[in-house]
Amino acid sequence: GDWGFIWPGSNKLKELSDMLVGLGVTLRFIDGNHDDHPTLKKLRGRVRVRGVEIAKNVIYQPRGSVYQDEDGTRFLFLGGAPSIDQASRVEGQSWWPEETITQSDLELALSAKGPIHVLVTHDAPTFPPDFTPKGTPSYQRDQLRSMKYVDKLIRYHRPPLHVHGHW
Repeated sequence: GDWGFIWPGSNKLKELSDMLVGLGVTLRFIDGNHDDHPTLKKLRGRVRVRGVEIAKNVIYQPRGSVYQDEDGTRFLFLGGAPSIDQASRVEGQSWWPEETITQSDLELALSAKGPIHVLVTHDAPTFPPDFTPKGTPSYQRDQLRSMKYVDKLIRYHRPPLHVHGHW
């Protein structure tokens, strides 16, 4: 998440794609809170359960999508998180309401058929228990809800590995 290669005005995607092709590497990414969500929605179209190649060797993994590697490792993806700095950003230019994980995003991720070996999220879980979100009361509420969604996924799918960004 917070990938930035498709921000309005960015032309880095082709350069990245060419580099990945040259290296023989495929990159899979999820959305974060600081990503251009309307553009991602257009790129994925109606696809919700598998990755979308947006450039050669560059694959966007929508929320709730699952990818199975050649060795059978199954990855479940859930992007999104609230922005603590929302007030300092401009809606539709540097902040998008679609940044947060929704109940339907969570339900789609919970419906993934198992086993799930690796959970990839943008947001973190609520543990360790000493973590307390800072910011406005509304941000704290949104942040805790988002983190509890990640908790539910971990408890439900019990992946041996959870990887996240955001924090």
